Amino acid sequence: GSAYLGQSQQNLMMMADSPALWTIEEGDELFHQARGPKHKSLESCDFGKGPGVLEGAYVELPRYFADTGKVMDLENRLVYCMKTIQGFSDDDPAVSKRHGSDSDQMKLQTYIAAQSNGMPWSPPMKHPLERAMRDAGKVLFYRRAGAYDMSCATCHTQTGKRIRASVLPNR
Repeated sequence: GSAYLGQSQQNLMMMADSPALWTIEEGDELFHQARGPKHKSLESCDFGKGPGVLEGAYVELPRYFADTGKVMDLENRLVYCMKTIQGFSDDDPAVSKRHGSDSDQMKLQTYIAAQSNGMPWSPPMKHPLERAMRDAGKVLFYRRAGAYDMSCATCHTQTGKRIRASVLPNR
C-alpha cells in the first residue's frame, strides 16, 4: 500500500529492461572474482551480518564496525574491504573512481544493495556512535541551504510527491 512502491505506468514499463540489472550482474562478477594485489574475492568481507553474507546487510547500514572503530556506510565498508582484503591502494581506480555506471564501486554497491531489495530499512541503534550518526543525519535532512534555500525535507516529508514519473519516498 505504499505510495512509493506504487510506481507510475512509465516506470513499470521500464523496469523489466532496466540497465541496473546489467550493473547488478557485473557487480556480482566483481564481488566473487579474485582481484587486487592479494588476488582475493570480497566473499570474506563482513558488511555486518557475517563474512560474505549480503542478504539484508544493506538495510542495516550505516552501522558500527568494531574492527575499524567507526560507523560505516556501504561505500566506506566496501572500500575498507577492497583495501584490507584485496590489497588495493587509495589511488587504484577500482577504489578511487566512485562515480559513473562503469565504475567498480557503482557495480559492487548496486549488487550488494540489490541483495536487500524489498526489505525494510533498519540500521542498528545500539552503539552510541550509531545514534550520533543518525542525529547528525537528521540535522542535515532539515538543514536548508543552497541557492533555493531548500532541504531534503522540502520534498521528502509529504506523501505522494513526485518528480516526473517517480514517487518520492516520505522519509
